[in-house]
Amino acid sequence: MSLLVSDDRRALERAVLEARGVAERAAHTALGYLAVDAREPGTHLSCDERALRVNLRALHRRLGSYEAVVRACAYQQWHRMFFSRFLADCGLLIHPDAGVAVSLTECEELAQDEPGADRWTIAARYASAMLPGIFPQDDPLLKVRLMPEGRRRLETVLESLPDAVFTSDDGLGWSYQFWQAARKKAVNEAERKIAGDDLCAVTQLFTEHYMVQFLLQNTLGAWWLSLHPESPLRAKWAYLHPEVRHDFSGWPSTAAEITLLDPCCGSGHFLVEAFHMLLDIRREESGGGTDVIASVLRDNLFGLELDARCVQIVTFALALEAWKAGYSPTAQLPLPNLACTGLPVATTRDAWAALANGDTNLAGELERLHEIFSNATELGSLIDPGRMGNLLVHPDELLAALGRALQREKNVADPVARVFGEAALGCVRAFDILQRTFHLTITNPPFLLTSKASDVLQRFCRAAHPEARKDLATCFVERCGSFTKPGGLYALVNPQNWLFLGGDRKLREKMLNGQQWLAVARLGENGFESPQAAGAFTALLVFANRRPTAEHVFLGIDASAPKKPAEKAAILREAVVGEEGQQPA
Repeated sequence: MSLLVSDDRRALERAVLEARGVAERAAHTALGYLAVDAREPGTHLSCDERALRVNLRALHRRLGSYEAVVRACAYQQWHRMFFSRFLADCGLLIHPDAGVAVSLTECEELAQDEPGADRWTIAARYASAMLPGIFPQDDPLLKVRLMPEGRRRLETVLESLPDAVFTSDDGLGWSYQFWQAARKKAVNEAERKIAGDDLCAVTQLFTEHYMVQFLLQNTLGAWWLSLHPESPLRAKWAYLHPEVRHDFSGWPSTAAEITLLDPCCGSGHFLVEAFHMLLDIRREESGGGTDVIASVLRDNLFGLELDARCVQIVTFALALEAWKAGYSPTAQLPLPNLACTGLPVATTRDAWAALANGDTNLAGELERLHEIFSNATELGSLIDPGRMGNLLVHPDELLAALGRALQREKNVADPVARVFGEAALGCVRAFDILQRTFHLTITNPPFLLTSKASDVLQRFCRAAHPEARKDLATCFVERCGSFTKPGGLYALVNPQNWLFLGGDRKLREKMLNGQQWLAVARLGENGFESPQAAGAFTALLVFANRRPTAEHVFLGIDASAPKKPAEKAAILREAVVGEEGQQPA
């Protein structure tokens, strides 16, 4: 595992902060030229520019504001270049015709044959061909042409970054936290109720690697060693504590059957680490080749996220790791089980039902989906379809029927219907994951006192999670339990205060009486490297979705005293545990 050293991380932070400012100013200028925020297109636009403007105005209506379109355009333009350099530096940028890897220098040579092109134009085109689900060729935001001065400045920023960023395993995750930093600061200073897109900016925080390893090794790793106690993988899992009293009697006996969900997957740290653990496990189990890589992505891993940009990053991160692990970048990867739970629903229920083109059953289910997802931009993975009854149509049938309906919609020259239709399809994919249960649910949920959240979010938390309603993170403790199969495990990074404050007594009693506690690692303050986490007092929690017995004990580790994350990590690795499964005082 290659992690960024502090100097490289600071260089990445400076570059990403500058890139967002440059990209948003350049996007504002380009969209202004296209008159996206004006009633009329103006006479200066060509036929192609007018057609692009129509698509961008449809996106404007779905996103709800011109500023949101500017931010989305800036994000797409920068990240297509950013991801392209990741691929190039890892030797994975593939020429679409020759099927061989090309460098940025070779992209520059290829660009000489195209008027107006440069190496980043060529690299971005090749990246788009490799990852059409991340950078769709028909995405109107990617067809916007930034003015030359903006493009050159972004290129300069990108080229200034050290090579280590693009060969690291955490560069992607840190980059998105830094991308959101300025907006997070602005929202906090505004002191307004936090809702919608602000929620993503305020709560985004890259999970420390030692937290990810501790939680995964004492859940997924412990399951594997319960079946194969002599496995050589034990030597790789430094945070695993065999003292934890697990009962895996309800779990599968093969890794191919394991399902794992991160319902707040952010930039994908848990899913990437789980990918490598499962790949190691399945190769030890069966010896498999590259088909095992595809199977891990297709069968084992699931992710949900409020922020669609994070879904894009996770998809790229998993594809990158699959290619690094030996999967051919010229072969088709299976579609990862990832979905955005925060897709905006900006049109009416009747408009959604109309996508069924006369199919009464499909129309009825689309109306129900519209109701469920009408507040999705704030509720995200807290949405629990189990509380609203079952679908009359199986999710697979609904996906297939909706796909047929959308295909017909694409034959109609109505970009609004197309944009909204694709949002509806995304909601069905999210619904399919939201209504499932998993052997392991694991996440670092958003930390936010609901007193600071919107009225919609406050009302939902009071109704759905009355004992846990004080913080989104504690609401997710309960939601993770409902995501988990009976006898399965769920593990979270969480605020530590609910473990002892008087105001949280009812939640503690509910959890202690209703669920088996397996491990609690108290981290206290300074568990994160990022200064954006200042004031957060955290703990790592592992539960089993079953009632405890009178004799049950759980592992407790106190790592709150040290002031640096590395020192806390050392305690989690090296803690000596007493006979009763708890750390001695």
